[in-house]
Amino acid sequence: MNATFQKKPNVALHVALWFLYYITLVFIFSRGKTPKTIDYIYAMSFLAAMALPIVLNTYFLVPRFLQKGKYVWFSITFFGIILLFWFCYTHFFEQLINAIFQEYYFISYQTNLQAITKFVLLLLVSMLLKIFESWLYFNAAQQKFLQMENQRIQTRLTQLRAQINPHFLFNSLNVIYALAIEKKEETPNAIVQLSEVLRYIIYEADTDTITLKEELNLLKNYIAFQKFRTHGLENISFTVTVADEDFTLYPMLLLPLVENAFKHGMQQPTKNAFINISLTQKDTVVTFKITNTHHRVATENDMYSGVGLENIRHNLEIVYPKQHQFQVESTAETFTVFLKIHPKQSNK
Repeated sequence: MNATFQKKPNVALHVALWFLYYITLVFIFSRGKTPKTIDYIYAMSFLAAMALPIVLNTYFLVPRFLQKGKYVWFSITFFGIILLFWFCYTHFFEQLINAIFQEYYFISYQTNLQAITKFVLLLLVSMLLKIFESWLYFNAAQQKFLQMENQRIQTRLTQLRAQINPHFLFNSLNVIYALAIEKKEETPNAIVQLSEVLRYIIYEADTDTITLKEELNLLKNYIAFQKFRTHGLENISFTVTVADEDFTLYPMLLLPLVENAFKHGMQQPTKNAFINISLTQKDTVVTFKITNTHHRVATENDMYSGVGLENIRHNLEIVYPKQHQFQVESTAETFTVFLKIHPKQSNK
């Protein structure tokens, strides 16, 4: 672990652990027999001698060095603590407890090697428990963070969809209105096409992913609907090469691009006006390219002024971070948008 996980100590848990250490030492020093007063005193004294180095290692060395990846420094200080305890125990421990508890006569419970072994084992156990406690806290904090981040993303995507739908509906109603004013025979068919698009947006697009087949049907219905506005302009092509129609992607990514092409490319329809759309899917890569005419030299910022393209940029950044390419090319006569989505794994 190369990160420091910090939280307020769980006092009750730590007290319980130290009590467990103490009971274990009492059991060891009484050799499985009924403990006597002298056994309790010796176990408490030995635990007190170990307390300071263990606390130092658990609450200072592990967070400051081990959990930050400073392994060399941790190793040096860890073995330094062991050597310091060895020195203090062999030179002062027996003399000190005999001086403090003069009414008791302590017979050596253990050799120096046994004492050091117990100390090292308890040092390792406390260190592992500290790391495990930190991992549990880190995992819980990470899960909470991911939930909050996912909620934030879903809220953002919902807001983006809410912006797309009124924008699309506003443009579509203008088309229906124009057909109705001119009393076109195509008006009922246009309403049917619009209803299919709206049905998709309302009932099917509110999911994490949709199939390419569903997205293609949406685009085809939308293009058919827009042809009513452009009076059946023939220079509109939609080329599809899809290896797997069940391949999934995030919904409502492509429609704003097509909508933008009709909005800017067919503002003043002429014989030379055109929209060329191509969609290709192979393996885990989806490529979408759309080129349309425009009647003035437009900058990229001009073309991005629409709500649709702004939304597509935000959606891509959220849904496919570092897994997409989005390029815009503008000339005096054409405007081209190129989108390539390449998820790390298959969406099947």
